Amino acid sequence: QVGSKSLRIASYKCYSRGPEIPILLDKKISRAGSLCRVLINISPAPGSEFLSSLHGFVVVVAVPFAADGDSLKMPSPRGRFDAIRRTITWRIPCLPEEGQTPLKLLAQFNLAVDDCEDEILKFPLMVSCQGEGLEALPSGVDIDLLEAPSDVVIKLSRQLRMIHRVM
Repeated sequence: QVGSKSLRIASYKCYSRGPEIPILLDKKISRAGSLCRVLINISPAPGSEFLSSLHGFVVVVAVPFAADGDSLKMPSPRGRFDAIRRTITWRIPCLPEEGQTPLKLLAQFNLAVDDCEDEILKFPLMVSCQGEGLEALPSGVDIDLLEAPSDVVIKLSRQLRMIHRVM
């Protein structure tokens, strides 16, 4: 907006085709009596070229009502349990490189219900991350300048936000 006059200075079209999922997720749920353990292994996918530009990983696990949230135990790295949302959240700056030991996240609960069926103990999992400096991604922006004043500068930056879910 220039003064009280609005100018349409550009029109644009974005297009993108994201990379293959650069991480591998493995979730194992084990149960012994009233004790329930959830183990999550996160590792880079073999040959992933984009993993080094990804950061700010957030791992969220939904905790079913059959698990007693007050009995939660977590070794390092410790996540944060939200009793209202019934989720555990881990924030991880970056993942280990390919060939290194996978990142292991563990949560242990007592079951609030003694005769709980395994079908109830799903613990859905979501991992999200961000990436910058992804010039190699097959994406772009087409910009057509319309009535742009001469002092208008267009800057282009690429960011990626990826979400991966496991039920």
